[in-house]
Amino acid sequence: MCGIFCQLSASPAPSEPGKAVHGQLQKRGPNCSQNLTIRGADFSYTCLFSAHVLHMRGALTPQPIQDTHGNVLLWNGEVFGGLSVSPNENDTAVISKRLASCDSPSEILHVFSSIQGPWAFIYHQKDGDYLWFGRDFFGRRSLLWRFDRDAEIFTLSSVAARSLGDCAWKEVPAVGLYRVALKTIGESISFEVFQWDKVGVGEDDELRWETVHDDCIAITNQSRLVMPSPVAALNMCVPNASEEKLSESSNHLNGKDLEQLLASYEQTSEVHSLIDVLSEAVRRRVQSLPFVQETESPATKTKLMLLYCFLAV
Repeated sequence: MCGIFCQLSASPAPSEPGKAVHGQLQKRGPNCSQNLTIRGADFSYTCLFSAHVLHMRGALTPQPIQDTHGNVLLWNGEVFGGLSVSPNENDTAVISKRLASCDSPSEILHVFSSIQGPWAFIYHQKDGDYLWFGRDFFGRRSLLWRFDRDAEIFTLSSVAARSLGDCAWKEVPAVGLYRVALKTIGESISFEVFQWDKVGVGEDDELRWETVHDDCIAITNQSRLVMPSPVAALNMCVPNASEEKLSESSNHLNGKDLEQLLASYEQTSEVHSLIDVLSEAVRRRVQSLPFVQETESPATKTKLMLLYCFLAV
């Protein structure tokens, strides 16, 4: 789990993340830390990127990663499927390469909607001068934002710190991807939203937008592009009274009932299918972990050994 940070300022003066935030970010990414500063044409803005990497797969890839076109990616996530990433490859490098080949917003949306796994990211697209950021459909990786109107500074971070004022930090809603046109920043921040095409969204969807700062303006992208939902439609129907009684009776099974369930081929097959799915999920998470050096603590080795033992069952 890496620590990513971006500080966007309308001032050309260089800036640094606060010591408290920097320390928290380093705890999330102890293997490699780097900063990168980008300035707009005529010094219209300054964008500080800070990334702290926890090495999980492939070769250690320092972040922020900048490609040959000048695009910058900060990635905090894991790719378990959807995109082709070999066990020896680093997913950050693969995603950076895929994004570099994108010529339109729809292609960028396709890259992220294809990823199976948890993620949060920050991406500076050189062509067009855009700042993209967002989280996966379930919001499994943290990303916070704050906007200081007086200093005209917009900040994104994996973590916050009390010394900077917790009340000012808010969670980025996991409703899709966001894009800021860096050429237009000023006293307020305006960003386009490319939402997930959600099926069966709950009634609290509007409450998520309460985390948008008063001085920030969220608008739906003009092309009306959406990201395909990664989950199937949910059953939102409420069971009737007879079904509730049946459910209550099934919760009081005796030993004979359980024996019959275990003897059922259909039930046994479903159990084995579940074990196969769980085993594959664990395999994908551990197969590409960096080699454990002898200097590692016994506790670390024990955790990995338990996972491998589970796979062997």
